[in-house]
Amino acid sequence: MTTSEQINEIATALVKAQGSMKNAALNKVNPHFKSKYADLASVWDVVREPFTSEGLSIVQLPVKAPEGHVGLGTCLYHSSGQSIGGEFFLALKDASNPQVAGSALTYMKRYALLGVAGIAPEDDDGNAASSGGAKPTGPGGV
Repeated sequence: MTTSEQINEIATALVKAQGSMKNAALNKVNPHFKSKYADLASVWDVVREPFTSEGLSIVQLPVKAPEGHVGLGTCLYHSSGQSIGGEFFLALKDASNPQVAGSALTYMKRYALLGVAGIAPEDDDGNAASSGGAKPTGPGGV
């Protein structure tokens, strides 16, 4: 994780924004795990207004990743110039397929945004995967 030298203003704004957020709507079905999840648009629907009203913005961009992986950088910015950010990588089942990489990035954006916002859907495909059934091996179900 990286942060600006000071994070007092961004932290205060994030507390206020999180206090006004609700959980993201479970609006999609993952047929692989037979579970519902909140897609990226649903998460943005919950986050956008509280973040904007507190001077917060999110930037998510692909980053250079080890071979066979896709990488995502996510940074939370505040109008004061303060920031908090990080990167993560996900192994791809078929790194030569651009649709697989695109799906992985969408999956990563969704989970990174949920994490930065400090919210979670009431249930998601991750819960279904951890309940003793099949474990996900990549970005499936995005």
